[in-house]
Amino acid sequence: MLSVVLILGLTISFFFAVLTLAHKLSNFNPRKSSNRSRPAPSRQPSASPRASQSWLRPASKQPLRGINDLETGISRGYSTFDRSSEVATGPLFEVHSARSSAAARQFSSMSIGPLLCSASSPFDLRLESSEGSSYVGTSSPPQSLLLDYPSSSTSRDESNSEYKTLHTFGKSGEGEVKVVKQSATGKLFVVKIVSLKRRAAGGYRMCNEASMLTYHLDSHPNIILCHDSDIEQCPASPSKCHMLLEYCSGGDLANFCAHWEVLRATRLQHVPELFLMHFIVSMANALSYLHLGSPDRDPIIHRDIKPANLFLRWPSTSNPYGLPDIVLSDFGFAVFEADSVGVCGTPGYLPPETKAVWEMRDLPDVSSETYEAIRNQQWMTAASDMYTFGATLHDLVFLDGFDNRRKSYEAVDVTAAFADEGQYLRSPWLLRILNDSLAEDPVIRMSTTELVRVAAGLKDVMARMFKAGVRLPENSWPAPLLFEEGSSAAAAPSAKDTRPGHKSLRLRRPGPNFSIGERQTLRTTGF
Repeated sequence: MLSVVLILGLTISFFFAVLTLAHKLSNFNPRKSSNRSRPAPSRQPSASPRASQSWLRPASKQPLRGINDLETGISRGYSTFDRSSEVATGPLFEVHSARSSAAARQFSSMSIGPLLCSASSPFDLRLESSEGSSYVGTSSPPQSLLLDYPSSSTSRDESNSEYKTLHTFGKSGEGEVKVVKQSATGKLFVVKIVSLKRRAAGGYRMCNEASMLTYHLDSHPNIILCHDSDIEQCPASPSKCHMLLEYCSGGDLANFCAHWEVLRATRLQHVPELFLMHFIVSMANALSYLHLGSPDRDPIIHRDIKPANLFLRWPSTSNPYGLPDIVLSDFGFAVFEADSVGVCGTPGYLPPETKAVWEMRDLPDVSSETYEAIRNQQWMTAASDMYTFGATLHDLVFLDGFDNRRKSYEAVDVTAAFADEGQYLRSPWLLRILNDSLAEDPVIRMSTTELVRVAAGLKDVMARMFKAGVRLPENSWPAPLLFEEGSSAAAAPSAKDTRPGHKSLRLRRPGPNFSIGERQTLRTTGF
């Protein structure tokens, strides 16, 4: 009798174990994890899984992905500001007092790994770093069909092309940036072309920016939208990755700072606090989406935040206060945080821990082997992005061009400059954010979660200010760049359509920086 009971019990236990395993398998959802734990895709991914044909191919008539046309992203709730259960809207001045020492980043714990770029490559404007994956099972990227927009290097007739090239901002050995108009709709887009690098073992390195924007990141109002990407096979030269990006008619934040520098010199105006709050809230939204990850994606760090990589989108798709969306772009250096090794970024904006490593290369008593061993560690984390966020905020507040190669930004220096500026003395919260985000020690630097808590409070303040009638002055915005096709102006969004009371001006180059390659930066204006 006892044996029968035991057999029956074992049978029932086995039955429930099988049911539990089947339930787990049916609900399995793999994470979008780092490149080290996931094989590289065998083809350059498209921005939308619905698009069976690329925008680069003549037969392409697929609708472009828009902010209100999402299969993923918004449905999951990317905005951490509206999650009352996750974000505590507390006093702005007491955020850092709640820091837990146990939760501090263990930045001293370095993982040794291979550096994915050449250590000896000098830079003029940006440091070199080229994380990415090779194409699997092939020595070359997938063969593309005839490009559907004319290349500046060909003499092909544009009359039958779906896209008309309106302006080419620059060309280098690595690529170029164009503004194109879709013939059917008259809409403007930006085409970014990056030359792919061949691996020593064969195959091509995937375009890191295209991979991040189209494969790992969903649509987000504060992240540049990549509608599609494809590979152009070039037998006689390096193959190229073409990205079709959204056009942001408000220009970049570097152009915005230059505009306000003129206003300060001629009219004694300063960037209004309402815009500074808007910038902080927008960056908290973007960085929380990148740094905090999601159920199906590991945390990502940008590694090159600066005014030239932030754009203003008119009209806004998400802001209720008549302000443009602030859009983070140029993901050429972006990487999963767990995969981050080496140093990269823009000189003058490098976090202190990264800057110190880079400057070691010129020390006479440091051998190349020692430098390689030191550099091939995880020097850049989410704390690095927080520093460059603070550097960009410093640019907006002081309008003097952040450059930590020539100037100290310790708390005592920033506090003294803040007092001398005088314009924001009634806003001690702003000084606190500057000092906390620019802290030299990455362990005590303001974290992304703390920035989200501060931004939640600022959103409430912005709502009260807007309700009280506070608005930005009409001269707040630089004039947009209008492009000409032949003798007529292109269909760029005019200022009167997007910004009440502002007159449109026709501008010419040069303008602020727009980075197009992994080492090259072009001088451009207007998107």
